[in-house]
Amino acid sequence: MSVVPDKEPVMGLNTGYVLVKGLSRDELLTRLGAKVGGPVELPLSWKAPISLGPTVQGWTIIGDPWGRVGDSPRRLVPLSRDATVISGCLQETTMYSQAVMYVDGRFRWKVFSDCSKPDERGMHVISKGDAPQSLAERIRRAREKELQTGGDHQFNVPLDLITEATGGVISGRYPWHDEEEGVVYRELIFAGDDA
Repeated sequence: MSVVPDKEPVMGLNTGYVLVKGLSRDELLTRLGAKVGGPVELPLSWKAPISLGPTVQGWTIIGDPWGRVGDSPRRLVPLSRDATVISGCLQETTMYSQAVMYVDGRFRWKVFSDCSKPDERGMHVISKGDAPQSLAERIRRAREKELQTGGDHQFNVPLDLITEATGGVISGRYPWHDEEEGVVYRELIFAGDDA
Protein backbone atom coordinates (compact mmCIF):
# COMPACT_ATOMS: atom_id res chain seq x y z
CA MET A 1 0.00 0.00 0.00
CA SER A 2 1.42 3.36 -0.96
CA VAL A 3 1.32 6.41 1.26
CA VAL A 4 -0.91 9.16 -0.11
CA PRO A 5 -0.55 12.79 0.98
CA ASP A 6 -3.26 14.13 3.29
CA LYS A 7 -4.48 16.83 0.96
CA GLU A 8 -5.23 17.02 -2.71
CA PRO A 9 -2.84 18.99 -4.93
CA VAL A 10 -4.14 22.50 -5.68
CA MET A 11 -4.38 22.08 -9.46
CA GLY A 12 -2.74 20.18 -12.26
CA LEU A 13 -1.78 16.57 -12.80
CA ASN A 14 0.80 15.04 -10.45
CA THR A 15 1.62 11.47 -11.32
CA GLY A 16 4.23 8.95 -12.36
CA TYR A 17 4.61 5.69 -14.21
CA VAL A 18 7.10 2.99 -15.15
CA LEU A 19 7.39 1.36 -18.58
CA VAL A 20 8.98 -2.08 -18.91
CA LYS A 21 10.00 -3.83 -22.13
CA GLY A 22 11.46 -7.31 -22.40
CA LEU A 23 9.78 -9.05 -19.46
CA SER A 24 6.68 -11.18 -19.26
CA ARG A 25 4.07 -9.96 -16.79
CA ASP A 26 4.86 -12.94 -14.53
CA GLU A 27 8.57 -12.12 -14.51
CA LEU A 28 7.82 -8.45 -13.88
CA LEU A 29 5.68 -9.38 -10.86
CA THR A 30 8.36 -11.74 -9.55
CA ARG A 31 11.06 -9.11 -9.79
CA LEU A 32 8.89 -6.55 -8.03
CA GLY A 33 7.89 -9.04 -5.34
CA ALA A 34 4.25 -8.18 -6.01
CA LYS A 35 0.96 -9.82 -6.82
CA VAL A 36 -2.05 -8.44 -8.66
CA GLY A 37 -5.02 -7.17 -6.69
CA GLY A 38 -8.31 -5.53 -7.59
CA PRO A 39 -9.07 -3.00 -10.31
CA VAL A 40 -7.91 0.62 -10.04
CA GLU A 41 -10.33 3.14 -11.49
CA LEU A 42 -8.02 6.10 -12.19
CA PRO A 43 -4.40 4.90 -12.37
CA LEU A 44 -3.08 8.41 -12.98
CA SER A 45 -4.82 9.91 -9.94
CA TRP A 46 -2.66 11.19 -7.10
CA LYS A 47 -4.76 8.93 -4.82
CA ALA A 48 -4.21 5.76 -6.87
CA PRO A 49 -2.13 2.84 -5.61
CA ILE A 50 0.70 1.41 -7.69
CA SER A 51 -1.01 -0.55 -10.44
CA LEU A 52 -0.27 -2.88 -13.34
CA GLY A 53 -1.66 -1.70 -16.64
CA PRO A 54 -1.73 -3.01 -20.18
CA THR A 55 1.12 -4.18 -22.37
CA VAL A 56 1.24 -2.10 -25.55
CA GLN A 57 3.52 -3.36 -28.33
CA GLY A 58 5.84 -4.95 -25.78
CA TRP A 59 5.82 -2.10 -23.23
CA THR A 60 4.07 -2.92 -19.93
CA ILE A 61 2.73 0.13 -18.11
CA ILE A 62 2.85 0.47 -14.33
CA GLY A 63 0.90 3.33 -12.78
CA ASP A 64 3.14 4.75 -10.04
CA PRO A 65 1.73 8.14 -8.97
CA TRP A 66 4.19 8.78 -6.14
CA GLY A 67 7.33 7.14 -7.52
CA ARG A 68 7.48 4.16 -5.15
CA VAL A 69 8.97 2.09 -8.00
CA GLY A 70 10.12 4.74 -10.48
CA ASP A 71 12.28 6.67 -8.00
CA SER A 72 13.83 3.55 -6.48
CA PRO A 73 17.12 2.32 -8.00
CA ARG A 74 16.85 -0.74 -5.73
CA ARG A 75 13.72 -1.66 -7.73
CA LEU A 76 14.76 -0.34 -11.16
CA VAL A 77 18.14 -2.08 -11.37
CA PRO A 78 16.83 -5.67 -10.91
CA LEU A 79 13.69 -4.90 -12.91
CA SER A 80 15.85 -3.84 -15.88
CA ARG A 81 18.10 -6.93 -16.01
CA ASP A 82 17.76 -8.21 -19.59
CA ALA A 83 15.09 -5.54 -20.11
CA THR A 84 14.55 -1.82 -20.64
CA VAL A 85 12.85 0.24 -17.95
CA ILE A 86 11.83 3.89 -18.20
CA SER A 87 10.27 5.82 -15.36
CA GLY A 88 8.40 9.05 -15.90
CA CYS A 89 7.12 11.71 -13.56
CA LEU A 90 5.13 14.85 -14.19
CA GLN A 91 4.10 17.33 -11.52
CA GLU A 92 2.13 20.15 -13.07
CA THR A 93 1.60 21.87 -9.71
CA THR A 94 5.35 22.56 -9.46
CA MET A 95 6.18 22.24 -13.19
CA TYR A 96 8.66 19.41 -12.60
CA SER A 97 9.06 16.50 -15.01
CA GLN A 98 11.51 13.63 -15.16
CA ALA A 99 12.52 10.65 -17.30
CA VAL A 100 14.95 7.93 -16.22
CA MET A 101 16.16 4.96 -18.25
CA TYR A 102 17.77 1.70 -17.12
CA VAL A 103 18.89 -0.97 -19.60
CA ASP A 104 20.26 -4.44 -18.80
CA GLY A 105 20.50 -3.71 -15.08
CA ARG A 106 22.38 -0.42 -15.49
CA PHE A 107 21.48 3.23 -15.20
CA ARG A 108 21.55 4.80 -18.68
CA TRP A 109 20.29 8.38 -18.23
CA LYS A 110 18.12 10.80 -16.29
CA VAL A 111 16.68 14.04 -17.67
CA PHE A 112 14.57 16.39 -15.60
CA SER A 113 13.01 19.82 -15.91
CA ASP A 114 12.56 21.95 -12.80
CA CYS A 115 11.25 25.42 -13.60
CA SER A 116 11.90 26.57 -10.02
CA LYS A 117 15.66 26.39 -10.70
CA PRO A 118 16.44 28.11 -14.01
CA ASP A 119 19.95 29.26 -14.82
CA GLU A 120 20.76 32.82 -15.91
CA ARG A 121 19.60 31.99 -19.47
CA GLY A 122 16.25 30.59 -18.31
CA MET A 123 17.29 26.99 -18.95
CA HIS A 124 16.14 24.36 -16.47
CA VAL A 125 16.56 20.95 -18.11
CA ILE A 126 19.34 18.90 -16.49
CA SER A 127 20.71 15.56 -17.68
CA LYS A 128 22.84 12.87 -16.09
CA GLY A 129 24.38 9.86 -17.78
CA ASP A 130 24.35 9.13 -21.51
CA ALA A 131 21.30 11.17 -22.54
CA PRO A 132 19.76 10.76 -26.00
CA GLN A 133 21.47 12.69 -28.81
CA SER A 134 18.26 14.59 -29.51
CA LEU A 135 18.30 16.25 -26.07
CA ALA A 136 20.25 19.42 -26.95
CA GLU A 137 18.04 20.16 -29.96
CA ARG A 138 14.86 19.50 -27.95
CA ILE A 139 16.00 21.94 -25.26
CA ARG A 140 16.95 24.56 -27.84
CA ARG A 141 13.54 24.34 -29.56
CA ALA A 142 11.68 24.44 -26.23
CA ARG A 143 13.56 27.54 -25.07
CA GLU A 144 13.04 29.23 -28.43
CA LYS A 145 9.30 28.57 -28.18
CA GLU A 146 9.25 29.97 -24.62
CA LEU A 147 10.88 33.17 -25.80
CA GLN A 148 8.37 33.49 -28.65
CA THR A 149 5.13 32.50 -26.93
CA GLY A 150 5.78 32.31 -23.18
CA GLY A 151 4.91 29.33 -21.03
CA ASP A 152 7.14 26.48 -19.89
CA HIS A 153 7.93 24.31 -22.91
CA GLN A 154 11.03 22.77 -21.30
CA PHE A 155 8.65 20.83 -19.02
CA ASN A 156 7.80 18.52 -21.93
CA VAL A 157 11.41 17.73 -22.90
CA PRO A 158 11.86 14.73 -20.52
CA LEU A 159 8.38 13.44 -21.36
CA ASP A 160 9.02 13.68 -25.10
CA LEU A 161 12.27 11.72 -24.64
CA ILE A 162 10.14 8.89 -23.26
CA THR A 163 7.99 8.96 -26.39
CA GLU A 164 11.18 8.85 -28.48
CA ALA A 165 12.71 6.01 -26.42
CA THR A 166 9.62 3.84 -26.95
CA GLY A 167 9.65 4.50 -30.68
CA GLY A 168 6.45 6.50 -30.37
CA VAL A 169 4.52 3.52 -28.96
CA ILE A 170 3.95 5.19 -25.58
CA SER A 171 3.35 8.91 -25.07
CA GLY A 172 5.52 10.29 -22.28
CA ARG A 173 2.90 12.99 -21.73
CA TYR A 174 0.00 10.53 -21.28
CA PRO A 175 1.03 6.85 -21.28
CA TRP A 176 -1.95 5.19 -19.59
CA HIS A 177 -4.02 3.97 -22.58
CA ASP A 178 -6.97 3.99 -20.15
CA GLU A 179 -9.26 5.51 -22.75
CA GLU A 180 -9.10 2.30 -24.79
CA GLU A 181 -11.91 -0.21 -24.45
CA GLY A 182 -11.21 -3.04 -22.02
CA VAL A 183 -8.07 -1.55 -20.44
CA VAL A 184 -8.04 -2.35 -16.73
CA TYR A 185 -5.34 -1.43 -14.23
CA ARG A 186 -4.96 -3.69 -11.20
CA GLU A 187 -3.42 -2.76 -7.88
CA LEU A 188 0.04 -4.17 -7.21
CA ILE A 189 0.28 -5.65 -3.73
CA PHE A 190 3.82 -5.95 -2.48
CA ALA A 191 5.07 -8.65 -0.15
CA GLY A 192 5.32 -7.16 3.33
CA ASP A 193 3.74 -3.96 2.01
CA ASP A 194 7.20 -3.03 0.68
CA ALA A 195 6.22 -0.39 -1.84
